[in-house]
Amino acid sequence: MQHTRGCKFLLFAAAGLLLIKSGSSQSGLVERLRQCNPFSEGFDECMVQVLNTLNYLFPTGVPELGIPPFDPFFASEVETSRQNPLFSFNLKLTNVTESGWTNSNVKKFTSDLPNNRVTVDQYWDDKRLSGGYVFDLKILGVFRMHNVGNWNLTLLGFNQKTTLRRPPGEYDEIGAPVTKVTVNIQDVNDLKLHISNLFHGRRIVEYTLDNLINATWRPFYPFTKGLVNELVGKAFTKIFTRAFQSVPLNLIYGY
Repeated sequence: MQHTRGCKFLLFAAAGLLLIKSGSSQSGLVERLRQCNPFSEGFDECMVQVLNTLNYLFPTGVPELGIPPFDPFFASEVETSRQNPLFSFNLKLTNVTESGWTNSNVKKFTSDLPNNRVTVDQYWDDKRLSGGYVFDLKILGVFRMHNVGNWNLTLLGFNQKTTLRRPPGEYDEIGAPVTKVTVNIQDVNDLKLHISNLFHGRRIVEYTLDNLINATWRPFYPFTKGLVNELVGKAFTKIFTRAFQSVPLNLIYGY
């Protein structure tokens, strides 16, 4: 029973990733999801077709099921760090918003129900993120840099693979069943990144570095993908765990 519930939850959560692209009521949601039979050979292809017709619910969510809007989605805080003998840093992003989901397109849907997992390949013409940051850097235990400021990022022609998994018996600190989200950036045609207060208000230096980053980002992009994947994955894990904790799955799948 636990395995069956996990599989059914993941099917629902995958739809939630694309913002429960269904009707504006519970009955509409049920009807749309039941167009695709998870036990049929063409289930994954059916899900792609259904999900791509329903982007209009990204801005509203599904209030009667307790699912919040995802366009823009909001994360109050996401944090990551790195440490080695030469240097260490801690990066905290605050009040993060991400917009552009309404105009995204699902390219592929892959279900792995025996392992309680689904994967969605998704494309954005234009995805935008913004927020604040707190950055601490230490080099050889001697040099330290501490910066606080704002940032915004525009991603054009952006492909992302997102995997959702609900391990049986795992709960967060408030008792919500954990939905683990792994994000894997595939590629991007172009990006624009702007960061304030990189050199404590030295505007000429900051302006020059800003232009340099945006002109030469591509060679460094493969090295930064892992950091971005980690930050986004942490944010989504928390958001999805809380967003789906109150979903009455028996109303969706009738068990």
